[in-house]
Amino acid sequence: MIEHRGIKDGRRGVRGERHRVARVLTEVFQPPAVVSVLLLMSPAVEPGFPGTIWFGVLPALFVCVLPLAYVLLMVRLGKLSDHHVSDRKERAPLLMLALVSVVVGLVVLNLTHAPTSVSAMILALIGGITVLAAVSLVWKISGHASAISAG
Repeated sequence: MIEHRGIKDGRRGVRGERHRVARVLTEVFQPPAVVSVLLLMSPAVEPGFPGTIWFGVLPALFVCVLPLAYVLLMVRLGKLSDHHVSDRKERAPLLMLALVSVVVGLVVLNLTHAPTSVSAMILALIGGITVLAAVSLVWKISGHASAISAG
């Protein structure tokens, strides 16, 4: 029987298939993706939806797109281990930068008179990021689990 990288006799082994599924799920449910969906849904309870959807797009830019773009750039430059920021030591400074971006986004939302539901979501995210950053100083905590629990 020939075995190479989880493949046995031309078929993927159970272990290899599980690993592939786990990797796909890790990418699909990574924090920026989950939080973006939550932000896009946050103005849905407000009058005027779907016309108010841009109030979800705007914070998604500050909360997800800009921080993720920064992470990807830092990974490419070799300053971060990977885009999941697996090394706990790299997390706190990055989370502080993300927190600054989120606060700037909140200011922009307030200046544009965003619906209360969107601002409430941003305030909850600020609390979550703060706790995640504090815990990351001591333990390696899952950003994926914290993003899913926000939903």
